Amino acid sequence: MSYATLPDTGSISNPTSYDRNVMQKFYHCITSLRHKIQGLILIQAGAKLLLSALALAILSFVADYYLILPWAARFILFISMMVVMYLVVYRVLCQPLQVQLSDEDLVLALEKSNPHLEERLIAAVQFSRLLDDPDYADSKIMSQQVIQDMDSLLPQINFNILRYKETLLCGLACCLTLGLLGLVHSFFPNLGSLANTWMKRNVFLQEVSWPRRTHLFLLKENFVAIANQPLTIVAKGQIFGDIVLWQLPEKKGFAFWEPFYMESKSAEGSSLVLPKLEGNFYFYLEQQGSPISCLYRVIASEELGKEPSPIVLNLPDHQISKARGQNLYLRIFAKGVVPRTAYIVAQFANGRTNEDQLMSQEKGFFKYDFTMLMEDFSFCLQGGDDQDEIPLYEVQVLNPPSTEAVSVWLQYPQYTGLAPTPWQTPLNDGNITALVGTQAIVRIKTNIPLKEANLTFQGKYESALSSVTFSPNPTVPELLQLPEFYYAQFQVQYDTRYKIELLAETMLTDPNPASYFIRALKDEPPLIQILEPKSREIKMCLTGSVPLSVLTKDDFGIQELGIRYRVQTEEWQEIKWNREQNQGDYGQQEIQSKYRLDPAIFLKIPPNEINKAEENWTGKTSIAIKVYGLDNATPPGLRESSNINLEIISRTELVRVVMEEIKGIKQQVRKVMEDQDERKRNLENFLANSTLEAADIGRALQLRFAQNAISRDIAMETQKLTEVIETIIQNDLWKLFPNSKEEIERAQQLLYESAYEEKSSIYQGLSNQIEKQIANGYQLLRDNPTQGRQALELALGQESQLIQQLQEVIQILKELEDFTSAVQDLEKLLESHSKLKQKLQQLLQPQDNK
Repeated sequence: MSYATLPDTGSISNPTSYDRNVMQKFYHCITSLRHKIQGLILIQAGAKLLLSALALAILSFVADYYLILPWAARFILFISMMVVMYLVVYRVLCQPLQVQLSDEDLVLALEKSNPHLEERLIAAVQFSRLLDDPDYADSKIMSQQVIQDMDSLLPQINFNILRYKETLLCGLACCLTLGLLGLVHSFFPNLGSLANTWMKRNVFLQEVSWPRRTHLFLLKENFVAIANQPLTIVAKGQIFGDIVLWQLPEKKGFAFWEPFYMESKSAEGSSLVLPKLEGNFYFYLEQQGSPISCLYRVIASEELGKEPSPIVLNLPDHQISKARGQNLYLRIFAKGVVPRTAYIVAQFANGRTNEDQLMSQEKGFFKYDFTMLMEDFSFCLQGGDDQDEIPLYEVQVLNPPSTEAVSVWLQYPQYTGLAPTPWQTPLNDGNITALVGTQAIVRIKTNIPLKEANLTFQGKYESALSSVTFSPNPTVPELLQLPEFYYAQFQVQYDTRYKIELLAETMLTDPNPASYFIRALKDEPPLIQILEPKSREIKMCLTGSVPLSVLTKDDFGIQELGIRYRVQTEEWQEIKWNREQNQGDYGQQEIQSKYRLDPAIFLKIPPNEINKAEENWTGKTSIAIKVYGLDNATPPGLRESSNINLEIISRTELVRVVMEEIKGIKQQVRKVMEDQDERKRNLENFLANSTLEAADIGRALQLRFAQNAISRDIAMETQKLTEVIETIIQNDLWKLFPNSKEEIERAQQLLYESAYEEKSSIYQGLSNQIEKQIANGYQLLRDNPTQGRQALELALGQESQLIQQLQEVIQILKELEDFTSAVQDLEKLLESHSKLKQKLQQLLQPQDNK
């Protein structure tokens, strides 16, 4: 602050009576200005003293907090602070107040701030003093006039000559400092207790310890809570006084511990309701400034449809129970100053002590593992200034619960007729193989009493199957209630595994839960095998009839059999078979059925109109037929066969189709015969070679594979000719071949003797014998070439026989084709004559009416 140096008002005597009022008004303004200057000095001095005191206090706080100064150092520091404060008080307060401010100095300062006065103000003050002097010889009238002009000058004088900038800066600095301290206190609420400790140590010089800067917590377990829902935390046990819950949000960046005060309830302990769980966080409980619990982590879950459950802590929580032989994995969190190194000190029952360094993880976290626990022990955590060995964690090593024996009884569904497992002889391996719907009763025997036991399912059906709780009470009266025996019952539904989870009264779990498999046998629907017809695509006329032979098998019994059919695109219709079609009663596991597929029945044509309908039949009508079967399960299993497709055409069109098939068979047999003749020539050329080498012998193997292809082709034509004959028989077409029935059957017999398919890709007949002879010759050529040649020569003779048989088949089918063409021409002539006759009758009908 800048100000003029002014004298005290008492240094000027009062003016004479004629100018007293004017000068009194002026001196009153001067006095007010002097008081403002003194007040400004006091305010500025107070701000500087406060800033100095805060700076010294912060310096002392930091030095003592981090260096933990001894009493002597704190005493010297206190004296130094007092000396500094004394110097500051003298410099900013005492020294400015000792300066004497004269009236002339104040008037000159006003003159300087008001240049328009032109030194008239100081002249008036000086004249007022001279007029009181009896020896004053100058013009008194002029002096009095100058003083009198003061009255008009006073309103024009600006007395605001003080500068407030420095005072305002000091005040602003004080406000910012106090605001910053308040902000820090809001983030660190325990700052008040730290300030109190500083006062005791550095002002009153008491031997008081600082609160610990490092707290090592054991992260005991995780709790899962519903996100965006209120969360209740309850503390029970040994509680004396108020409890504070300290919460640290788990998030990226900076996070601060925030206190929450729990509501004390004598009967129910202390509780706290957090209004809304917005994310994961850590928390621990504190009482009277000391932690009384481990550290816990709360995980916010997004699961819907669950009611939020409270978190209940039983204090003290420094006891740990583990199963013998298990590992103990510890995770430690350091609150406050994180030490570079931290240690765990374990004390065992035999007096042995082990101190080991904790492994540092991410900032603030450490870990340590105890492997293969075999005896009780205790441990404490040390690091930084946390050296008080409190809390002491007690580890109890107990025998875990285990499953000693498993017994299973199976009760099958009633419809199967299977006897249940006898009560005296249960299944003792735990694995279950049973029909779906079977009730399984599981009994376990444990080594120690249990608090709880559950049977849980594993695998892909885990979410679909609910766990089952074991009970000491048997599920059926035939079983006895015995100590350490527990029972559960469930229904077999899927192939899966089940696990037996045990929880002992000591709150230990089974470290290796027993696990067994469940093989769920499905009650398959009936197996339907269509024995006849072989073909699934059948062309027939309206008066034709196809025999249907079906063999049906089921695991436990057949409830119903029948066929379902659909004409063109109409809806499916059903015909249920009874005892007339089935060679056995329902309920058996195997039934053979016979039925005739009659198009007239499916088309609902009366028997007396079938022949007329056939004469007028044109176009094509498709009928899809499938056999169905139901077993006696609940609900019954359904199986349907593949479709048998009937195509209903006119008799003339059917004859044409038959002849096309015969023509196609003849062409294919001719092609096969030509292939066989070529294979014969290849074999002759092979045998003509007097010296056979390894490469030549390999050709014999190629001839064998080629003969297998011929067997396949002949078998296909054998099956086609068989289907043609069946079509002729089923549709009563033999009248079109009056003298050819024996010839067609002869051709079928020759093809059958040549090759037919016994099983899938397994052929029998003369062609197959040739293949075997070639294979035998190939084997003998390597060891005994003479016998090998003999075997191949025998195959050569059989090939000649096969070619003759195929030639005979071709001749029979050619003659049948020529004869049938003539018959077809005759039928067309008769059909044209019938149509002409109908038109003639229509023309004659009007003449008869006349």
